[in-house]
Amino acid sequence: MQTDGKLRILVAEDDRDTAHALARLLRHMGFESRVCYTGLQCLACIEEFQPQIVLLDLGMPEIDGFEVAERIRELASASRPVLVALTGYGRQVDRERTARAGFAFHLLKPALAGDIKTAIEQACRLLPG
Repeated sequence: MQTDGKLRILVAEDDRDTAHALARLLRHMGFESRVCYTGLQCLACIEEFQPQIVLLDLGMPEIDGFEVAERIRELASASRPVLVALTGYGRQVDRERTARAGFAFHLLKPALAGDIKTAIEQACRLLPG
């Protein structure tokens, strides 16, 4: 899967400026990154890009992050990325819902670069192999 040794991370965020800023940050950290702006684009990009980690906004157009997570759970486990919620939804009930939906981590916007890096490092421990 990793031909160049770089971890592939997909940023699924409907705010284009935020999405591109996150992608630049991830590239600066040494990761390969791509962006998408809707839930359906996210699913298509997962199939094509095969990211190991997805930073996923919950309030996405077309289908929300929870529906995206549900569809990802239907994938074969070897192709299933680790999901990190990156959202403005920060109540305890929101965190419980993301955990039930299969998200490994829940980051509140605006997330600090150090928090994103820590979540990615911890997500790497969950990757197969």
